[in-house]
Amino acid sequence: MSELNSPLDPEVRAAWSELARLGLPERSRLNLAQLREHFAAENRFWSQPGTLGVPSELQSKQLLGRMVSMRRFVPAAAQPGTVLYCHGGGWCIGDHETNEGLAGALALACKREVLTIDYALAPEHPFPRALNEIVAACKSLAFPGPLWLAGDSAGATLALAAALSLRGQAVAQPELLLLFYGAFDASLATASHRENGDGSWGLTTEEMRGYWDAYAPGASRNDPLVCPLRADLRGLPPTFVLGAALDCLRDDSRALAERLADARVPSEYLEVPGVPHGFMKMQSRVRAAAAALQRAADFARRHHPF
Repeated sequence: MSELNSPLDPEVRAAWSELARLGLPERSRLNLAQLREHFAAENRFWSQPGTLGVPSELQSKQLLGRMVSMRRFVPAAAQPGTVLYCHGGGWCIGDHETNEGLAGALALACKREVLTIDYALAPEHPFPRALNEIVAACKSLAFPGPLWLAGDSAGATLALAAALSLRGQAVAQPELLLLFYGAFDASLATASHRENGDGSWGLTTEEMRGYWDAYAPGASRNDPLVCPLRADLRGLPPTFVLGAALDCLRDDSRALAERLADARVPSEYLEVPGVPHGFMKMQSRVRAAAAALQRAADFARRHHPF
């Protein structure tokens, strides 16, 4: 497809061209350890030129017998409240440093502390370990003010599952969800997988199949905490759902938005044209990414004025 006829946002194309100059190897040829290093290198690139001047500090907390690293981003004049951010990476790659540029931008946009968490990764730690650690963090950390949950890709799935897990328990509940292009069901038969899953726009259907196999054995995929589209969504807090038009997971976000509306959860769905999976990490390079983050912040402000 020629650039003239491509649906890809020109700024995304330019950013990808710049990334290509790093000479990183093709993902499909890498083993898990190499894939984790590849992902880290990509995210170091996307996080430049840094976190927009938002101070951050590294900390750790013992959760369920494991020391878990976290990074806290504290914007100037922060309002009371914390956003617990769950990174993407197919439940298998990434850590608390993943998407630090996005975490810093989120802290600025929402005027809240953002805490990123290095949850346990599959396949070494399959479901429900990562979810259990995130739920434990929600219960045990001393958050100043209201708690919001946010995440991208697999992290959006974990954030939503954590809210479902906490619902009804006699603990402080998350008061807002920000969910960016999550994997909300293990079905790979949607139209967006057929349209966008061949690798033309990044994430492939086969990569998602491998991530699901590592994270959740087939027998567990009927669990609504694995596949939140199968859950009863009633009673969730206000939820912002973001989809990317060129993402093989696009239809997961569309379906979640419909289910939230059916459950009468205060919600908003934004689908951004011309962008692939993972575009929110391009905050400093792609105006559509910055605009989507502002829409998320505007949604948060309507429900929790700041």
